[in-house]
Amino acid sequence: MVYLAVIMVVLLGFMALAIDLSSLYAQRRQLQNAATAAALAAAGQLCQGRPQVIQSTAQRFARANGADQIRVRRYGWRVWVETTRTAPTYFAQALGFTQVTLTARAEAACSTAREACGLWPLAMNIRNWNALAQLGCGKTFYIAAGEEPADQLDCRIYQCDLDGDGEDDIVPGDAFAWLDFSSQASARNLDPCLRPGWGTGELRCQLEAGANTPISAAACIEGTSGGRGGVARSVNTQAGESVAIGLYDYPCNRNWRTSRTRFHVITFGCITVLGWEQNLVIPCRDDARRGPGRTCRPLRIQAIAARIPCNVTACFSTCGGITGKPPQVGGVNAVGLTR
Repeated sequence: MVYLAVIMVVLLGFMALAIDLSSLYAQRRQLQNAATAAALAAAGQLCQGRPQVIQSTAQRFARANGADQIRVRRYGWRVWVETTRTAPTYFAQALGFTQVTLTARAEAACSTAREACGLWPLAMNIRNWNALAQLGCGKTFYIAAGEEPADQLDCRIYQCDLDGDGEDDIVPGDAFAWLDFSSQASARNLDPCLRPGWGTGELRCQLEAGANTPISAAACIEGTSGGRGGVARSVNTQAGESVAIGLYDYPCNRNWRTSRTRFHVITFGCITVLGWEQNLVIPCRDDARRGPGRTCRPLRIQAIAARIPCNVTACFSTCGGITGKPPQVGGVNAVGLTR
């Protein structure tokens, strides 16, 4: 009986310690959540160009999740957070352990996005994008996104260099595409703009609100390269705003059901919308008028006026993964954990 009593005491002691350890584990997990939430929120402020509030943001999110103390450090575009909490014990007090100090750490970064949501339903050929980017940020260019005769635009005949700097300012109709995100939507990420079929109404909705569907880089997205003249008002509602667009390198194979081309979006770009040009006049090149029988009349097209913003934090996606590379001019940024 004496041995049985001793064994019962030992077992009860282990059970008491197990209860304390279980409680400490749950509190440690909550503390880790506090560190993670604080790091992500603080890095999000970096992505939105507000580095002066990363300390207060991290403090607010950490304390809301139960942290007693917090340390925050910034390393470039990364934010490191350490949270601490003093947790009381119950049965372990009999062994002299009245409290335990718990610590958790997390690091998050503002980085270029490898997946993004809130995109405009528009993609540009990356070769044309790179040519514009080489000219520097702030230069106005025009995407020939309206109805015909945008597809008739041939820069060998028409003067696509509108500002006389020696570089074309027009993105022709065969170098961009309207995108249909419905093929990318999932049941858990329903986009209120997505409707059965493909139509201008859906396009207007996404131009005004952005697409909620997360889009991954290297995705083949169905679309059309045709013009859409009925979106002028929706484009103008975004005048002065910076929006994210897709950048594709080549058309994928056609969707055999719809006969539409799919576009291989490999990364994302950021543009500042200036507005819709309803009657943009493209003059003829001087050499297009020379020679017997040659005639050329100025072309009038509809186009989206835009520029690449100089601010590296102009476009921020609230969802999606990161590449680990720092933000850059003309890029789209997101937040993610690095450790």
